[in-house]
Amino acid sequence: MVDIKRIMTRLEELAQFNATPDKGVTRPSFTPEDRQARDWFIRCAEELGLSVRTDGAGNIFARLEAGSGPALLTGSHLDSVPNGGKLDGALGVVLALEMAEQLAPHKEELLSPLELVVWSDEEGARFNTGLFGSRIATGQVTQDELNNTRDRDGILLADALKGFARGDIGTARLKDTDYRGYFEVHIEQGARLIEEGFQVGIVQGIVGIARLIVTISGEANHAGTTPMNRRHDALHTAARIVLATRELGLKHMPGVATVGVLKPLPGAVNVIPGEVELSIEIRHITEELIETMVDQAESMVSAICSADGMRSAVRRIKSSQPSPTDETFRAMLTKAADQLGYSHLALPSGAGHDAQSLARIMPIGMLFVPSIGGISHSPLEDSRPEDIEAVANVLLEAMRNVLGLSAV
Repeated sequence: MVDIKRIMTRLEELAQFNATPDKGVTRPSFTPEDRQARDWFIRCAEELGLSVRTDGAGNIFARLEAGSGPALLTGSHLDSVPNGGKLDGALGVVLALEMAEQLAPHKEELLSPLELVVWSDEEGARFNTGLFGSRIATGQVTQDELNNTRDRDGILLADALKGFARGDIGTARLKDTDYRGYFEVHIEQGARLIEEGFQVGIVQGIVGIARLIVTISGEANHAGTTPMNRRHDALHTAARIVLATRELGLKHMPGVATVGVLKPLPGAVNVIPGEVELSIEIRHITEELIETMVDQAESMVSAICSADGMRSAVRRIKSSQPSPTDETFRAMLTKAADQLGYSHLALPSGAGHDAQSLARIMPIGMLFVPSIGGISHSPLEDSRPEDIEAVANVLLEAMRNVLGLSAV
């Protein structure tokens, strides 16, 4: 069984590497605080006798040599959003270290090596480059992105990376033949587990995303002299679309549909908006239902605009496919939770994680720890130690299974 006191101590240690003490954890990528957290991880790994390397994306790998053949990979990220919590990302890294603590004494019995990883810039808070390290590792980032991406201070991503990477980005590409698969643990960032009374979340997959930009064209006019029944108010039509988008999401739960951007033009208090641009983001665990929701969103926009006498245009600006977790890994995690007597729930992840990048080249398995109040990306983010312990024990049992150790 895992050592929950050691886990909680390490989480507190990591929280000290922070640009905003007493105001949540602020640890953007490629900053002094990020450096401190990375150095801390390397020290912990070396104390365990692991060999450590850093690649051309700044990803850090710590390897427990054992057995032969492809390694089993586990980890998460250390960067944070501004004024975030102490668990997001950090928990997965700390539990990776705990797995090494538990498995190192049995390395002569392991079928293959265990490798821990700290991914660079998962949050994308500084450069708007989410999943940066894991995307490079799976061949989804080009040198152009590094050379043309700047933070708010104008610093190039390529320049910020120089002090953290070893070699060029080509060195960061992973080979699928080198790994058995990847496990990641994360807080749920939602309230289902805590509200429904489950100790362990077994992730079915990470949702895909489709983002649409809708332009509604009416007629700008004077707000004081144009009668209400003669207006071609694009914002009024946009409001109807916002409400209909909510109904679309409710219809396809657990899928979601969100209007996050609303830009009325010309944007003056005494002018009826003649044009509105709005976003519709759709997320679902299956590609088929994403496409269904997109089709229905486009039809809904067309029908509402036509009824209001408005012109409309819809363009798709981003799509990412769902990333299902591996069926065998899910079965292992479910069996482990049952054997250990922990209540568990299978659920999708509505947020993005490095695991979705890894799913392109290897099997993935993912566990969620219940989030108190469903709060995340906030100083109030927290989870109960007993829930962290339960999830860590399930992870350990599943990893023992993959690596050929007998049950505890």
